[in-house]
Amino acid sequence: MARSPPIIMLWLWLQSSMYLQGSNIHGNPSLWGKKAEFKIKPCMWQLDPGLSVPELEELSVCVLLRLTVITEWTAFAYKAPGNPAVELGLEGDDKHITAVLFGARWSLNESLSSKVWQSVCLTWSAASRHLRLYVNGTRRLDQAVDPPVSGRVAPNGTLTLAWPHSVDQNGTVWREDGKTLMGGIGLFRMWAREWRAEEIMLLGCVEGDVVSWDARHWNHGSPSSCPPKEDTSLHCEWSSYEITMWAYIKHSNTSDATNSSLESITRHWMESIFPLNFSVQNVSVLSQSRRCLAGDNPAALYIQLPKKSKEFGNFTFDYCFLSKVFVSISPKKSVESVQADIRMKLKPEFSYDSLTLRTDIHDLSIQPVAPPLYTMTKPPPIVSESPRPATDTTFSFPTMSTDSTTEGPKSCPEETLESIYGVYLWPETFPFETHFMDCQRPFYGRASRFCNFDVDSDMTSWEVPDMNGCVPNMTISDLNDWNVTAENAADMVQVIQYLLYYELGSGSWIDGELSASDMVTVMGKLVDVVDVSVVTAELSNDIFSMISDILISRSDMAPVSNMVLKLTERIGDKAVFSGDLFNVAFPAMAVSMINVPPKNFRGITFCVTNYADGMTPELMVNESFAEAIPGTVASITLPAELKNRLAADGNKTRIQFQFYGVQDLFNDTDIAIEAEGNWTLNSYVISASINNRTVSNLNQRVEVTLSNNRAMQEHEKVMCVFWDFGDNEGQGGWNSTGCETRAISAIKTSCFCNHLTNFAVLLDISRAPMTTNSTQRCPSSPTTTKVPLNNTV
Repeated sequence: MARSPPIIMLWLWLQSSMYLQGSNIHGNPSLWGKKAEFKIKPCMWQLDPGLSVPELEELSVCVLLRLTVITEWTAFAYKAPGNPAVELGLEGDDKHITAVLFGARWSLNESLSSKVWQSVCLTWSAASRHLRLYVNGTRRLDQAVDPPVSGRVAPNGTLTLAWPHSVDQNGTVWREDGKTLMGGIGLFRMWAREWRAEEIMLLGCVEGDVVSWDARHWNHGSPSSCPPKEDTSLHCEWSSYEITMWAYIKHSNTSDATNSSLESITRHWMESIFPLNFSVQNVSVLSQSRRCLAGDNPAALYIQLPKKSKEFGNFTFDYCFLSKVFVSISPKKSVESVQADIRMKLKPEFSYDSLTLRTDIHDLSIQPVAPPLYTMTKPPPIVSESPRPATDTTFSFPTMSTDSTTEGPKSCPEETLESIYGVYLWPETFPFETHFMDCQRPFYGRASRFCNFDVDSDMTSWEVPDMNGCVPNMTISDLNDWNVTAENAADMVQVIQYLLYYELGSGSWIDGELSASDMVTVMGKLVDVVDVSVVTAELSNDIFSMISDILISRSDMAPVSNMVLKLTERIGDKAVFSGDLFNVAFPAMAVSMINVPPKNFRGITFCVTNYADGMTPELMVNESFAEAIPGTVASITLPAELKNRLAADGNKTRIQFQFYGVQDLFNDTDIAIEAEGNWTLNSYVISASINNRTVSNLNQRVEVTLSNNRAMQEHEKVMCVFWDFGDNEGQGGWNSTGCETRAISAIKTSCFCNHLTNFAVLLDISRAPMTTNSTQRCPSSPTTTKVPLNNTV
């Protein structure tokens, strides 16, 4: 491949650096609402050499592409130092979209449309070892990857847009001909975390935390100048912003004290300069300094300005601090206009009491972020001990003195804490101040910690961090290191809820999958929880909800089929609830638990009605045989003979019924039945059991009636079966022993069995194609007890 002249010659680099820095100083460095446009002339954008990409164990990259000519193209290419292969990239042609990771390529057999803006995102996690590609928010590629040993993307590499590149031994970047993108690129953003499918859909205008769409991150001055161009179709309207800035304070009278916290000073400043449609949501102080010696005055302080800051002439500083301010705008406006407005408002000095405040707008960061209270559907937060609420605590502004030995109260020292939420470095913080940090997960969460001061002892101390806005930063495999006890069982359940939420999604967003080892770990820990806990209605509901989510996901259930069935039955046996009936269910499963007095037992019928895949069915329980009710997909009737199998002492006996609306749990690849044919599961699965009793060899048969998922054609056969836990070397399988089959119609089959377990209908599909079914009718009576599926109390 031909190589063009070096992209970065010294004098060109100096010119482009001056151009970039000049644009940052005198204008808004934001690239929002702008695009990088690539035509025939050689023009490439390169990540500024002063910005280093860190080592990334997980990542997400999103970019907007508009292809004017669809040939071979490169959206971006990231190369590790000393490695000629592309470490991370996005390519394509007129028939494919290709994701590149660790030098390997995976292609979709589809192409991007021309002359329209389209969003493409790549995500990677070394923990899950999955590379995922999203086009316009829809996942189009989910590829298991065998990565290098660490699974991490290498740091300090070179990143280019639109052109592939190479790097020589001197570190000079060369443009490579071929695979050049013709068109536009916008909103290139990189994050040091793997966004899930539902988060990709909701990212909107959220800025990247590794690489941003900001002129300070990009060099676009060589080999020929290709500055960004405005594009009205790229205006992204957003309402929530995070301002990060150094604030510099001059005190007009050092003998006075200002009884205000730094947070309240900053809040007053922001609320005074911003218009009414700007709402200051939160202010946090991240770092503070008293060492700001100014000019010739040895008693004053001079600020150690940030790396790229400019000095303010004769303006001297007594105090300085780094702060973050969250603001919301209503109605929302385009990102670039909000950024320009904020910069303009913060440019002048501001006076407050005896203070003069100022910030350096050249190093001001104004990023569109997810709202502080932004939430997606997810389990309730883990309850932990919370520190004192962050209030506007009075803070005596430090008095400046010529006596260098004078010191105020000691600060809370820098401290690193490691927990299930990850590793958090809490910096040195003044007394009565609350320090805020971004959660490692989720991206919109906030953690806080209060620095307390004891007046009597004149000592400061950290309080317990408030992590209620964060979720555990761990993987399912980490659960193997956690022994479940009665004391931590509730925490274990909530941690598993969060892990499943981030692995699978939730509600209509469930689209992930678990590995076999992860499923075994989850089920094993839930079994441990049930064994050591009082199984309340709430706990039952939580565990059944998690099982249902796993069943709905794309996970292969074969390794844990028996574990799921036994866990469900164990919960049904141990559950403690008020009254005699407790129903709980979710789209993939339903369970009904009934406490039955043996004295007047005459049989009982359990029905599932109004169910289709993904819907929530209704459960009905009848205590006598009766006429049918339309819409039933499964029913099971226990005969009066079971009265002899109930508690001999006359106490109530627990009977439980289970319904499974997905077939993947019962994946028997080798159906061991005597009849020949090509048999497949053709119904939902329903079961019944009596607490701590094995029921078999009944004279009066258990009657099971099931709707066929596919209507039976002429000359086809159906067969009633039950789930045999001992088949397939302990993984379970279908067995027809003890059951008789009666094909009532093409859409309904009845089974008569002499034992209790999980029942279903198999269909021999070796002869003819099948069509869709309809539903049966369930025995009912005027005394039917109908309970909503989500009734857990």
